[in-house]
Amino acid sequence: MKKILVDTNILLRYLVDGDDLLEQTAKRGVVWLLDEIVIELVFALEVHYGQSRERIFEMVTDLLMKPNCESNRTLLFDALIVFRNQANLSIVDAYLFAFGVASKTEVVTLDGKLKRRVSK
Repeated sequence: MKKILVDTNILLRYLVDGDDLLEQTAKRGVVWLLDEIVIELVFALEVHYGQSRERIFEMVTDLLMKPNCESNRTLLFDALIVFRNQANLSIVDAYLFAFGVASKTEVVTLDGKLKRRVSK
């Protein structure tokens, strides 16, 4: 089946405005949700749309579970859980932390908040 990439705006319109372009696109093939796009989506929902972390978690996890949508689900779910539960970490820091844990890779940072999280 054909793989299709979508940008953040397609996802925002779907989640915020109920636009059906994502669903129409998914009928033509498998929509691949890149990690970077999902992270940008979370950032936009929080900063530009004022959504709570809990609401973002619900919206994005529902999106990741849609039929005909593929992604790096496990890593993104782990990052979303950290993001939801750690109010002092950005989505980028939460993703970096989750990636470090999943890949058993040391995370070196000068960011005090992230440093405290990775040193636990």
